Amino acid sequence: MTESDTDILGRLRDHRTLDGVPEEELGWLASRGSFRRFEPGDVILPEGVDLTSGAIGLEIVLSGRFGVHRDGPRGRTRVMEWSEGDITGALPFSRMKTSQSEIIADTTVETFSLDPSHFPDLIRDCPSVTSVCVHTMLD
Repeated sequence: MTESDTDILGRLRDHRTLDGVPEEELGWLASRGSFRRFEPGDVILPEGVDLTSGAIGLEIVLSGRFGVHRDGPRGRTRVMEWSEGDITGALPFSRMKTSQSEIIADTTVETFSLDPSHFPDLIRDCPSVTSVCVHTMLD
């Protein structure tokens, strides 16, 4: 499934976490990222994946919900979840190099993904988006 740049730009403009980001920066994202769709039960990211490989990018959650599952002493547990309006995945300045958990779609999930190879340009060209990412990571 593909979305036109206009549709993506509108969805980024309406995204809760990107509220207040200048239009030029949203356009920059729209022209470099890609639309992704996952169905319920799809493994979005397996545990142990090298996060610098591009297996997952900066994921702007447009719709749906997915959970983070980890094996522990009491078996498999859900430790976190993200849903529409959140930003997750590989974030600029993150020190995490390997996925520590498995991420699975609970519902149909749509994300807009920016490959980590764009991070140096993102940091330079989109200070507001970069700031949102850093604040998201710290929160």
